Amino acid sequence: MTDPYSKRRLDVLRETNVQQARGYAQHLEGTTEGALLAFPAQELVRIEDREHPRDWIVRWHAAGGRFSDGGRMIALKGDPIWTKISRFGTPWPPFDFNSGMGVEDIDRDEAISLGLIGEDDPPPEVPDFGFNDDLEAELPQDGIAETDKMLRETFGDQVDIRGTTAHWNAGLIRGMFRGTGKGNAYLGKGGGTLLEKIGDEALAQKAGKSGLTISRQWMATHGVKHKTPSGKAETNLPLAESDYELIPAMWRYPQEVSVYSKDEITIRQDTMDGGTLVLGVNVTTGSPTTFRKEKAALAPSSAQTAHTGRRTKATNEGNQAHQPPEGKENQ
Repeated sequence: MTDPYSKRRLDVLRETNVQQARGYAQHLEGTTEGALLAFPAQELVRIEDREHPRDWIVRWHAAGGRFSDGGRMIALKGDPIWTKISRFGTPWPPFDFNSGMGVEDIDRDEAISLGLIGEDDPPPEVPDFGFNDDLEAELPQDGIAETDKMLRETFGDQVDIRGTTAHWNAGLIRGMFRGTGKGNAYLGKGGGTLLEKIGDEALAQKAGKSGLTISRQWMATHGVKHKTPSGKAETNLPLAESDYELIPAMWRYPQEVSVYSKDEITIRQDTMDGGTLVLGVNVTTGSPTTFRKEKAALAPSSAQTAHTGRRTKATNEGNQAHQPPEGKENQ
């Protein structure tokens, strides 16, 4: 691909954005005090096959990582090795464009047996990473107006264009959740896999035109009223800030979409704490109608088994607009 703004390249960027968002949310959940006490380390593993895989053993060694028995790549969750192997400088997957690599939790007993932590040692300290802080990219001089329009239609207020530089607004949702951000945030037109998963052509056309706008007022009233289970403790789980930060990813790359009415769709996304986020959107007005976290069904998905006493894989998914080098999208 010679055109950095071709549809194929943009699809790679968008998919990486979603993977980074989910990876970040999983990182937050996997580095709580309780999670670190039970699972202080993690292992770099391949979770998806690739036709031309990168040599991650060489990459791990070059970054100063140590190998456990059998050549396994294991380190404490706070070890700098995780940012060193990442093209994006973040300690959560994905660690490169379409790498197919993820992480798997290592419990405390195994970490002790591997010599990573002592029996009486406290949980490892994990540096605080802001999601996509200071991310920016230079836009091409030729066709800058078209590129500007495309970025704004795709990402909305998540991208701030200043001159010829696109700045990623990492704290957009976070600021609104805390009541310090802007009053309204446009998250872009429906795209990614959303339109095809809607199934209804008329609704898909509406979603592709109206986009989605969320407001701080909505978060402070209808949205935040679900922050705690309240009167529905038997069905709802508490919402966290990281759940709200997944709304843009759910809007573009939903796990599941169903038609609720002639104007409304329901988007569902499993979370690592054993819940399912439910986002209702009126695609005619381009506004959310509900946002809550339900308890998981009796048969949980693979994403819902984290920190249950088994080592589990954290998928290489989330939200960071880096540009892949030529010919490196599928490794």
